[in-house]
Amino acid sequence: MANEEQNSAGIMILAGIGVGVLTGVVVGLLLGRRNAKRTNDEITETVDELRSKAQHVLQELSESVTGLVEKSRQILEDADSSAEQSSSAA
Repeated sequence: MANEEQNSAGIMILAGIGVGVLTGVVVGLLLGRRNAKRTNDEITETVDELRSKAQHVLQELSESVTGLVEKSRQILEDADSSAEQSSSAA
């Protein structure tokens, strides 16, 4: 009888450990998925922000280059006009 009680106690301890391990695995999987989802969302948000900033910088750069090209064109036209006037006067 004492032997049966020891076996029952041992089974109960093993069952408790098994339930604890199983609970830990389930909680770990649930939290791991949630954390992975959160991490994925944060990465996606960061990439979207960086993409937006890059587009903004490229737009500003494009506008600057366009402005420089227009100024250069104007300078060349003015230089041509001056050269024509100088050659006409000579």
